[in-house]
Amino acid sequence: FIEGIEHSENPYNAVREVSRVLKPGGTLIMTTPNYLNIEKRLKFLMTGSFTKPISQGILRRDHQSKTDGMHLSPLGYPVIKFALEHAGFQITEVSAGKNKKRRQAFLKPFVWLIRGYTKLWSENARERYWISETASNEILYGGNTLFIYARKSLKS
Repeated sequence: FIEGIEHSENPYNAVREVSRVLKPGGTLIMTTPNYLNIEKRLKFLMTGSFTKPISQGILRRDHQSKTDGMHLSPLGYPVIKFALEHAGFQITEVSAGKNKKRRQAFLKPFVWLIRGYTKLWSENARERYWISETASNEILYGGNTLFIYARKSLKS
């Protein structure tokens, strides 16, 4: 499922369809934009948007009102994890594309802030928000692409 979920109008239906056609015990390999790396988190904080907003006028003029190829559902890792688990998958590995540590070196204080702030949370809250995953190096310092590997349940 390569660079597809963010293009779907209904990502939950897309994940259910992948689950339907994949054999029990099969492995799903998914890639999607890493909307939770530190750079994109700060961009969202500043703009309120994960992707470049587009007006209906520009959509009609430049794209003939077609949304083909557009990121209609910019999803962060927690939403993808929820959709996968709900469809009977168990995530086995998460990795990111080209590491951006060097490029994002000046953003380290924000990473420290996120990690320091969430350490003040209760263990229950940290687990509820999957902080060990969402504040991992793979996601925070990861590149623009997130790789998610998941196994479909043997029961179908």
